[in-house]
Amino acid sequence: AAGYAAVPPLVRQRVVRVAAALMVAGLTLYGLLTLLRDLMGFLLTAALVIVCAAVGLAAVRVGSVYARRWVAAARSRRSPLPTRTGTPPSP
Repeated sequence: AAGYAAVPPLVRQRVVRVAAALMVAGLTLYGLLTLLRDLMGFLLTAALVIVCAAVGLAAVRVGSVYARRWVAAARSRRSPLPTRTGTPPSP
């Protein structure tokens, strides 16, 4: 404690103020970075939801096209009138 008592009170006050200022600045920066990390997490989640929705919509569209073609092909196979012309393929 002898070394601490040898430091003038004015210097001690300045050291404490600088340390307090550094601590407040560090805590502020840490808080801002934490908020930024959380914001990036929310933005990433929103982006992934949008991408998944777009992929799902594209899959539904492509699937509906294939379903329409399949139904049309099934109807043409059940048609009593022949739809193809020409000779049948030789074995």
